[in-house]
Amino acid sequence: MAKHISKFTTQGQMVLTTMATGTGKPLVCTPYRITECPVTHNVAVIDFSDFSDGGDGNKHVVVMDTDFQKLFVYRGDIPCTYKQTTETGCEPFNPMGLVVDSCGNLIIGDNNNHVILLLRGDGEFLRIIHTDTYGPRAVGVDSEDVVWEMFSLNVKLLQYNRQTEKCRLS
Repeated sequence: MAKHISKFTTQGQMVLTTMATGTGKPLVCTPYRITECPVTHNVAVIDFSDFSDGGDGNKHVVVMDTDFQKLFVYRGDIPCTYKQTTETGCEPFNPMGLVVDSCGNLIIGDNNNHVILLLRGDGEFLRIIHTDTYGPRAVGVDSEDVVWEMFSLNVKLLQYNRQTEKCRLS
């Protein structure tokens, strides 16, 4: 919903909302995609934060705990040591796909920079999983942590080595 997300019971009763109270700035301005971590049940939202919605005009990923309290915001920062090419990370961050793997790692498709990013569940950047000619429009992950991504009109499957991203289930 515009300016917030809400959690409802199966009977339709609202349990939680991110809606701002009073004159406060909303935590989520224009939610685009949403996913829940299978490990922690934290919620991650791609937010297209328009000025008209009270946002700062930048696209980002907001991660909240089960009570919709903000844990962190990821704005597309890629440490210099992880950049594969001089072009990677040069365009404004434009997350179009978002999913969480079985270890609680975030997988984000950045359409403008043509990359699939891997972040630990606490927001630490781990690495770039894949770079392509086209920007990813959607990402998903199966039960074996094989990432699928849609670039242009093609779907690709990526088997990334989860051994390097140790599961932190505690």
